[in-house]
Parts: sequence; C-alpha cells; structure tokens
Amino acid sequence: MEHLKEVRIEIGEQAFRINAATIITKYYTDRLKVRGIKRNRMSILNQVNLKLHGLDVDKVSYGFIRKFY
Repeated sequence: MEHLKEVRIEIGEQAFRINAATIITKYYTDRLKVRGIKRNRMSILNQVNLKLHGLDVDKVSYGFIRKFY
C-alpha cells in the first residue's frame, strides 16, 4: 500500500481507488480463508470501505466485492 500511495498522483484517483480496494479485498478474503472464518459480503464490504475511508478514497460497491468473495 505504501508504494501505491507514492504513485497516487501519477496514476489518478480512480485507478488508485480500484487498486487499493483490490489489494484490501484480496487481503481480507485471503485472511478469512486461511483462518477458516465465514463472513458475509456485507461485512467484508464494510471493512474495505472503512479502510478506503481512512485513505480518503470513495467507497466501492457491493458488486465489486462479489468479484472476490
């Protein structure tokens, strides 16, 4: 994430948002699979959007999460 933050201006806000959301979603879903925890998509969506809010980025949709989990 730190490297992505460094190139935020060069790649644009939309590309940064999609890439950051992808990284965060993959991280959360991988951790859940490793730990054997079942979560619903809304829970994952809330976690991803909370992290994106911390990065000052717009939220992603439920459909975005469906691609990964």
